[in-house]
Amino acid sequence: MRSDQWLLRASGTRPPIDYRPNKSAPVKAVYTPKYISLNEALIIITDLMAAANPSFTRDGVVDAACRQLVQGLYEGAVRAEGIEWSYMNEDRHPEDEPPILPKAFIPIDQRYWSHGTRFEIGDENLSLDISSVYFSDGNLIYEDYWGYPYAYKNVRVFREDVISNFLNVKNSSEALFTDPQPNKPIYKAGMAGRPTSRHLILSDLRRRAAEGTLAPRLGPVRA
Repeated sequence: MRSDQWLLRASGTRPPIDYRPNKSAPVKAVYTPKYISLNEALIIITDLMAAANPSFTRDGVVDAACRQLVQGLYEGAVRAEGIEWSYMNEDRHPEDEPPILPKAFIPIDQRYWSHGTRFEIGDENLSLDISSVYFSDGNLIYEDYWGYPYAYKNVRVFREDVISNFLNVKNSSEALFTDPQPNKPIYKAGMAGRPTSRHLILSDLRRRAAEGTLAPRLGPVRA
């Protein structure tokens, strides 16, 4: 007997129940992740900037996208979390039992994204006032007063923050994510080791750019 037969027996022959509070609303049977990686956020914003500014060079698009994302992170419009790491974590004895649960994600203080005195895009990282950001690896690294390294690893951001602040929509349900069409340009984020944006190109961004309905700047969406 197939494993799903219990469901058929439980439901019997009754018609399916429509659980939608609004019967005219479209059915959404796919879970939308709450978080996206820092790298994915940069790729989405890079695609947005490229669609809205076709005359920009690749490096110009990446620079503008980095500045927009970091500004949003510093102002708190885009919330970020990461797994704390320090050099002291490496001192664990090899015979110590590993923890059962994975390490928890911790909110990242906005001040780590400060960029008033330094904003330098290198081949592998972005250098800010007190930290270095490695987008491809999802790491934010900084040092204490004595030069000892600390980091937030696997940095992720709230998907809803990126959608609402950069796509000019109120929530992620209004954003249409589709696969790219053949023969369409594929934009790269431009840093060493960065994957292409093939799977994240948003046709809806192109439509909004053509219609002139993209948000002109980073900020809260007005109702």
